[in-house]
Amino acid sequence: MLDLLTGLKEGQEIINQRRAAQEAEKVGQFRGGNSGFVVNGEIRGKCPRATLLRFLGVNEQHNFSKQLMFRAGELAEQITLPMVQASWSGKILTQQEAATKWILERQGKDGIAVTGSPDIVLADETGKPEYGIECKNIMSYWTMDSVGPWGKFKQGKPEPKPDHVVQAAHYAWQLNVPYFIVYTNTVNWQVMTKGMTGLAGYDEYVTRNGSRVYRVEPFVMIFAVTINDKGQVRVTNTLTGQVMSTDITVQGIKDYYKIIIDSLDREELPPRMVNRDLSGTMLEWSMYDPKYNPLSELHDMYDAQRLSFHDFVEQARIIYSQPTSTGE
Repeated sequence: MLDLLTGLKEGQEIINQRRAAQEAEKVGQFRGGNSGFVVNGEIRGKCPRATLLRFLGVNEQHNFSKQLMFRAGELAEQITLPMVQASWSGKILTQQEAATKWILERQGKDGIAVTGSPDIVLADETGKPEYGIECKNIMSYWTMDSVGPWGKFKQGKPEPKPDHVVQAAHYAWQLNVPYFIVYTNTVNWQVMTKGMTGLAGYDEYVTRNGSRVYRVEPFVMIFAVTINDKGQVRVTNTLTGQVMSTDITVQGIKDYYKIIIDSLDREELPPRMVNRDLSGTMLEWSMYDPKYNPLSELHDMYDAQRLSFHDFVEQARIIYSQPTSTGE
C-alpha cells in the first residue's frame, strides 16, 4: 500500500529545497514582503532583526504543519485572480511584469536593492499600472475577528494587520497606484462560546444592526491603501467607507531599511520592533515571546550583552535549520 503521507512530506521537502535555492539567489537584497516603518523612533511592521537575517540568507525551516498553512496562504491569490481576470477589461500583470525595485543608498558603499513581487497588478490596455492587489488568506480565529466585517474584537471596527498595510503601501509607493488588501475567508468559523476566557460570547458578538452572530461564513474583506502627496498612508474600509489615518509614511518605510543596513555596517542588531496595531495601540502579546519566536532566548542574550552579533547570527542559523512551528 502506498504510504501517501510520507510521500506528501517528501514532496514538501523537495519544494522547500527548490525554494531555498531561489532564496539563496536573493541573499544581499531586501524584500518588499519584509516591510516595516519607523515612527517617533519606534520600529513597527516586520521584525527588523528577522529582515536582517533574511538579508544574510538565514531563513527559518518550518515543520510540515506550518508548511501546510503557507500552502493554503498561497491559495488566496489563486482564488482572487480568476474573478479579476473575468471582470477587468485591461491587462493584468504577473509578479515578474510588476516587480518593483529601488536602491537603498549607503554612504561610501554600494547601494542595496529592495525588491518586491506584488500579487496582482491591474493595468490599462497599454500596460500602465492602475491598481494593485495584495491577497491574504485568513487562517486563524483571531485574524478573522480582527479584519472581518464585525472585526477588531467585536467592536465593529475591523483593521488590517499593520505589516500587511506597510507591505501594500510599499508597493503602492513604488507603482504609484492605489492598493487593495483582499482578505479571503474560506471556512465557517464557529463563534466561541461564552465562558471561554478571552473569547467572544454569543451575546457579545453581534452585527452592526444588533443581531447575534453564531457562525461566521466565508467572506471577502477589502481595505484600500492610498498615499497622499506628503507620503502619508491611509486605509479605507471599502465596506463602510471608514477612513483610518496611520503613522505609516514613505519616509518611514525608507528609514526602516536604513536602520537595518546601518546596524549591519556596525555589526549590530537593529532595535526590536514595537508591537502596536494599526491605530497605534500597544498589543498585549510580543513577537519575541518564546511561544512565537524560536530565537527568543538569543534576543534576550544579545540585548543583555551576553552574545555578540556574529554569535547571534550563527546560533540563529543553527536554530533555524531545525524545523519549527513558530517564527518571526
